[in-house]
Parts: sequence; structure tokens; C-alpha cells
Amino acid sequence: MRRTLFSVYTLGFALVLLMMRQLACESPPETQARYPIAGEIQVTEVMAEPHPHHTEWFELHSRATVPLDLAGCCVADGGATQHMAFLPPGSLLPPGGYLVVAREDMLPDTELALPAVVLGDGAFTLAGDDPEETVDLHCPGADGGLDPIDRVALGEFGSFEAGRSWMLDGTTWCLAGGDAEYGSADGQPSYGTPGAAGRCEPAAESNAQPGDVRIDEIMVAPLLGREWFELLNTTGHAIELAGCVIEEGGDGASHQHVIETGRGQTSVAAGARLLLAASGQDVVPDGSVQADYAYSGLTFNNGDREELQLWCSGEPVAQATYDWNSSGGEKGQSLSRDPEDAELWCLGQDLYYSSEEGEERGSPGMPNTPCGGGGEVPLWPEPGELVISELMIAPSNGSLFPEWFEVVNVSGRTLELDGCAVEDDGHSGDLTAGITLAPGQDVVLAEGPFDPLCEVDVHGSYGGAVTFNNSSPDRCAVVCPTPDGDAVIIDQVWFDWESWGLDKGTALVLDADRVDATANDDPGAWCAAPDDAWSCTIDDHTDHGTPGFLSYCD
Repeated sequence: MRRTLFSVYTLGFALVLLMMRQLACESPPETQARYPIAGEIQVTEVMAEPHPHHTEWFELHSRATVPLDLAGCCVADGGATQHMAFLPPGSLLPPGGYLVVAREDMLPDTELALPAVVLGDGAFTLAGDDPEETVDLHCPGADGGLDPIDRVALGEFGSFEAGRSWMLDGTTWCLAGGDAEYGSADGQPSYGTPGAAGRCEPAAESNAQPGDVRIDEIMVAPLLGREWFELLNTTGHAIELAGCVIEEGGDGASHQHVIETGRGQTSVAAGARLLLAASGQDVVPDGSVQADYAYSGLTFNNGDREELQLWCSGEPVAQATYDWNSSGGEKGQSLSRDPEDAELWCLGQDLYYSSEEGEERGSPGMPNTPCGGGGEVPLWPEPGELVISELMIAPSNGSLFPEWFEVVNVSGRTLELDGCAVEDDGHSGDLTAGITLAPGQDVVLAEGPFDPLCEVDVHGSYGGAVTFNNSSPDRCAVVCPTPDGDAVIIDQVWFDWESWGLDKGTALVLDADRVDATANDDPGAWCAAPDDAWSCTIDDHTDHGTPGFLSYCD
């Protein structure tokens, strides 16, 4: 009986232990939320430059395996203007979850309204253009103070673009792409993945080589829409431009933008065009023309001569020099490269947008219209494109006749001399404005006007500061600006008048077979103007030469 009773007790005790063990094994995990510790929460997305009527926000992601309570945690921004605010009760993060913290309601009064912890206007202000800007999260710690949980420095992201967030995908930050639109207000879309994992495209590598693409059209001075430019793939294969650098500048200053996959299309199919626009993809207000890629940080200058370049893998791939002031165009007209003559530029004529406020003309994303003779855009000459071909060093009478010289445009494009100067060995005189030369054209530049009796068409004057020396060696030089603000000699000729043994009033002419910026350095390429050429006589003083046309030396 005792053994039976003992057996019953023993069995009962064993069953109780077994039940307790089963209860312990089957107990659910902890459900009560706690404060996070460092490393359990990451800031994974930041919208620092929203469109008007949109709001700033950032996203928190939990890496913990238990629920986290963020009520009482402090969020702060750094930079030039610093703010701080505390997350309200109910700010919970489930394991692996996301929490959006916004300054104001996310897309209010729309069907796309998004849940977020709203802290109110002034709680934080994120400045994407402030290199010192940060987003910080601190939460209550065991000692009753606030412990740092996570921080991101916005200055490390790169440039921000209006309406696009920067997002974290694994360990990589990128700008939200065009396929990540989360809502729109006032016709302006916003891109990002608030409340969800970020998606970054894998980094692409450019295969562009010099000459593979060319800058085919530029909207320097839009009237109503955005600035833009167009690249043409001149090869028979696709060109990837991710990682390439767009650089624009002039007058000694330049700005750059690195082409990133998150901003739009970065590859150009064989023979195709890529349209790139400033700070957005809506080229015109109604969105009827869309850019393939949106760049930032660049602004074309519509007052001075500038240069637009594309660099890939450290090599200059494409380049275009423009001077809107001298183009003769009006706001809303593009500068367009002639499809049949790549050296020739003209003003865009095709209407691509019109409203009550005005028109925009060009061919963004489409083949350019041939220039067809009119509307050519002149450009400064480069060394060797302009050749000094005749010199009147010693007029027969300096009171009756000016000193002058002749230049020939040996390039295949229209050239401008605005901003250029003439120099002798020690003096300089600015050329008058408005001087342009068509390909092959030769013109006369003089210190002053001719008497009307001489019937010489003077295209420009350089004033009396430059005086050619007829008793010792001297030089004649044409100097023009460069896009970076320097000056360069386009052509120059050194001469020694006395060594020629010529009479005053006789011009020196360059042999028409040797019209070259190098050949004209040779004294043997020059000769006295023929007696049967042009001449002009005033008060028994006669000058003769070949102003305005070339001649041959015997």
C-alpha cells in the first residue's frame, strides 16, 4: 500500500514537472516593447528637399527581434540651424519594421496619404545643401539619460534633388529613381520608398570613349521651362554614362555633376539621343516634354562665353563652347548643331512648347533641323583658325590713311571676334563689337576708318593704341578669350619693315598658296602688293594693296 501510494505521488510529481516544462517551452516570446539600444535602429531614408506643398521626412528601420518603443526618443538635426523634438506616445516599431517621421502630414487630402509620426512644423529642418547637416536619434537609456542610437550625415550623400529622397539599400545610399514614385501633389511627383525597403540600382560603369557621344543641342536661356542639353550617341553600340562627369564653366569658374543611376536613364542606345534637364524631368510646365535624366548643380550662363564638357573615366568625351550673348537668339531658343555639319551651330526653330506666356523652340530628344544657311551661331576662333594675310605697316601718309591688316577665316565654322584684341610688341587695342567671319571670309581690321574715296570696307577697328613700327622689328597679333577666362594668341606675324626695302604705302601680302597660321611665320611667304592691285590716292599720296581679297606672290 505504501509502495502504491508512493508510486502515485511520484507519478503525479513527474506529471506536474512535465507539464511545467511543457508550459515553459510553449511560452510565447516577450511582447512588451522596450527602448532600443545602439545598432538596433537605422535611419534608412531622408527626404530633405521636398517639392512645395510636400513635407520633409526621414525613415527609421528596426533591426531588433523584439518590438521597440520610441516614445520619448529625441530626433534632432544638425547643420547651421539645429532643432530637436521628442517622439510622442504610440511611436512603436515592430521587429524589422519601418517608421516614417515627418514634419507635416504626408500628402494630406489625397488617396495616397501615408501613415507617419508627424512632429509639426519647426520640429526639424533638413538642409540638403548644408554639408554639416545630420539626422540624429537618441533614446532613453538605463541611467535615465538619452543614449545615441543612430546618426546620418547628409553631406556624405552627394547633391539632393527636389522631390527625391536618399535611401539606404544594404550598405549603399542612392537617390530615389524614377520608378519609386510614392505620391504627387500639385502635379509634382515625389520619389522614394517611405515605410519600405530602399532599392538602389547596381552601379554601372561607363564605356564611353572620346568622340563616342557629342553635345548636339543646348537650351541656355529657357523662357518658360528648364535648361537642358542633348547628347547624341555617334557609335553603333550602346553607351553607358553612369559615373561620367558633366562640367560647365567659364571665366575661371566651373561646376560639376556626376551622372548617377538614380536620377533617370544613363545609357544611350546606338545612334540615339539622351535628353538631360536641370533639376527635374518635366522640360516644360505641362510635362509634355520629358527628360531622360535630371541633373543638378549646373546653371548655364546666358551672358558670357562658356564651355560644356562631358568627362568619362578621366577623359574628355564631348565638348561644346557657346556664347549666348553673341548668338542673336531670344530666350526660349536652343543652340542647335547642324546634323550635316557638326562644326556649325544655329538657333533652334522648331516649336516644341507654346502658351500665353510665350514659346520655346528647339528639338529636345529629336533629330536637329538643318541650319540651312541663316541663324548660324558664331564662336571665338581657336589658334590657327584665323590667319593674318596682309599688313599695311607704313601708310604713305599717316594723317590720310590708317594702318590696317587683313585676316582670313580658314576654319569650317562662323567665327566671332567680340572680346578679341589686336597687339603689337607692347600695346593692345580691343576690337570693336559685332565682327563675325563666315568660313573662308577675309576682312580688313584697321586702326581707324578709311576715307570714303578709297572704298575699303573696314569690318572692325582696334583704335590708335596699336601702332606698327616701321623702323625696328615688331609684330601683329590677334588675341581672343578662352572659356576659362584666359586669353590665347590666335595668330601673330613678326616683321621687320626696314629689311623689306619697300616704299611707304605698299602693303605686305601673304601668298594665297600659303594661307596658314604656321606658313605665314616664314618671311619667304610674303611679298609686296602688286602695283595693279587696289590703290587709293589722296592729295598726291597713294596707298596700294589687296584689302579684302587674297593675292599671289611671283
